[in-house]
Amino acid sequence: MKIDPAVDGRSVRLSSFFSILALAVISIGPSAMAAAPAVHGVSEATLGTFAPPGYEFLKHIPWSAGPNGEALRIVAFSDVVDSEDTASGWQAIPQQPVMFRLLRWRKEWSVLDTVLPHHQEPAKTGAFDWAPNYFADLDRVRVGDASLILARSVASAGGSGSLNYFDFSVVERDRLKLVKSFEHGRFERYYFAMQGDSVFDGELVCKRGERRKGSYVHTCYIQVTRYGFDGRSLVATGSERLGERRGNFALQDDYRFVSVGEALAKGEIFGAGR
Repeated sequence: MKIDPAVDGRSVRLSSFFSILALAVISIGPSAMAAAPAVHGVSEATLGTFAPPGYEFLKHIPWSAGPNGEALRIVAFSDVVDSEDTASGWQAIPQQPVMFRLLRWRKEWSVLDTVLPHHQEPAKTGAFDWAPNYFADLDRVRVGDASLILARSVASAGGSGSLNYFDFSVVERDRLKLVKSFEHGRFERYYFAMQGDSVFDGELVCKRGERRKGSYVHTCYIQVTRYGFDGRSLVATGSERLGERRGNFALQDDYRFVSVGEALAKGEIFGAGR
């Protein structure tokens, strides 16, 4: 697999973090949140010209002006695939990892950085590359006093299993710097949620207890942690249990597809005054 080896003389960096990608830029005063200046040639067709061979433009986020007044854009690209694999009749699976690029306008567009989230060269690691090959979304969110860009992506080989990625990064010195990643399998992908200016992420906990009538009693719950942004990293600011129950060894199956977002909306966790 070949991925555009260099851009403007700078080598493409492969992200070594194994975890969906969220890109964040720290607000530094009111001016950092100002709307990006008007830029000529910012059409999707123009941004699409920065797609490497075999990739297509999907979405971009206009960002605040850089330190010298240049407009910035974060752009998402994905593998170009046919709508259907003619040999098998099944929908074709993207083979190349999702790509994000940081672009800057200075009389013309140029690439500052390129990231392939969670991508590891199999030839170097000897392991299966669980880099996301499906783009889900790229959007701006608010965490604490910072404006962040949350990108969602999925790694799937077409079967029932998948990995869903939620990654937070900052733009620092013209680079996309990963701060923290969250990942969940298909059954737990709704354990990640956002509400207000906080990030929430859950982890299933099941503990085996005493033995009763020939079987062990199990206690299960989702440990949900709330995160805030301190200007440099995502930090835990609280934790609560969701849906604590007792049952047999199969109890953990009841926690598939549980939505932390719905529990927050209903006030089941982190309600008023907590």
